[in-house]
Amino acid sequence: MNSSPASPLIDQAADLAQEALEYVMAHGLVRYRKDGSIGHLPFTLYPWEAPKGFYEHGRRVSPLYNKLYLRVSQQRDFLDEHLAASREVDDFVKGLYSCLPEKPISRPWLFLSRNDFMPAVTPQGIVPKQVETNLMAASLGYASQRVNAAIRFLYAGTELVKQVVPHRGGSTICKGLALGYKHYARAGQVILFIVPPGEVNAFDQRSMQAELVLEYGIPVVRTTLDELGEQGEIRDGYTCLKGKSAAIAYFRAGYSPDHYTNELAWKGRRLLEHSQTMSIPSVTIQLANTKKIQQVLADQAMLEKFVSPQEAVELLETMVAMAPVDGSMRGGTGRELALAEPENWVLKPSREGGGNNYFGDQMVEQLKKLSKREAEAFILMEAIKQDAFRAVRLVEEKVVDDLCVTEMGHFTYALWDEGKSDPEFEDVEGYLLRTKHVHNREGLVLGGYSFLDTAAVP
Repeated sequence: MNSSPASPLIDQAADLAQEALEYVMAHGLVRYRKDGSIGHLPFTLYPWEAPKGFYEHGRRVSPLYNKLYLRVSQQRDFLDEHLAASREVDDFVKGLYSCLPEKPISRPWLFLSRNDFMPAVTPQGIVPKQVETNLMAASLGYASQRVNAAIRFLYAGTELVKQVVPHRGGSTICKGLALGYKHYARAGQVILFIVPPGEVNAFDQRSMQAELVLEYGIPVVRTTLDELGEQGEIRDGYTCLKGKSAAIAYFRAGYSPDHYTNELAWKGRRLLEHSQTMSIPSVTIQLANTKKIQQVLADQAMLEKFVSPQEAVELLETMVAMAPVDGSMRGGTGRELALAEPENWVLKPSREGGGNNYFGDQMVEQLKKLSKREAEAFILMEAIKQDAFRAVRLVEEKVVDDLCVTEMGHFTYALWDEGKSDPEFEDVEGYLLRTKHVHNREGLVLGGYSFLDTAAVP
């Protein structure tokens, strides 16, 4: 836990609830509820006091993950070797493979990512340990910067606010997309936003769309994979929808099997992969970011196949132990170790975004059911241990005050041209901080498991 005691201002946080609610509603920190009404997203009333060095460490290493996954994605033989078993038993991975063209299509590689880290307690102190890299589920950037602004507004004039670093996570992703468009697009082309039907997080996406249109003059068309599969076509090498040629397809859907409910959705994904339209991410980058590849890369020698020895050391410092379910692990198999110590492991399928993992008793039950063949679709990841801290937040207009843990994701962008080793441009700025009750396993804000937070950085 932080070496310095929490500010006494935390005792006054609940008194700011009404003022905070009115501020966030006025500035668009909202979502659709299940009944179609609009309500505020859950958010903090007091900033998390980050351990010294945690924020800077995660920010520094995040661009390295983009470089790593770019280089992995370009090694098709490596992907084929390490995903062969997953491809046989995981229909989602198999479906992604089915979208690949026979010959790779030359186009730039643009990353718009969020690298998520937890403040792990280690013998070396508090170290950011990677949970995952989000390429499609890198959402809530605008929501995060609005919570950051709300905290700076609520605590204006206090010493605390001097430690709350302003950030614009959503605008970072938007700028990366705009730079990619300027670098690659032809006159009159559009950016496609690929979104799921009935999107409850439309407001965060609309903020990005508005900035692209108003600040950068870039036209945006929202569509679903189903619609693209039904109405899309390839003209002059690019994916076209309703007569509009797309330079870029920016995915905010497509990371879950739930987003491919019929053949039209897969047809839409294949259409993009077989055209000159630059997908963010491409299928090969999505495959490089699967949990199985993440597990294979958690090794010094393996990392050095793609990055320098020093970069490998930096990456490995932020990784936790991972193993195949039936692979060797500390004198036994991963399955045996996880069954003996279920509180220390998490079972994960090859999915991006939250809501897919198995913990504790649920993990034990799932492990006992998985055959050796079925287990190829999963990996085991060491559970990240962190110190709990007191957090006060507003959920459905009610104040909640108890012990929590957190997770910080840094927003980055980078573009590489085909055949170039150095990026044309890259940056990392802004973050998503998601905090949850200490006994809560999942981290989804939109799923109701966690709330939006911001950090006081010493």
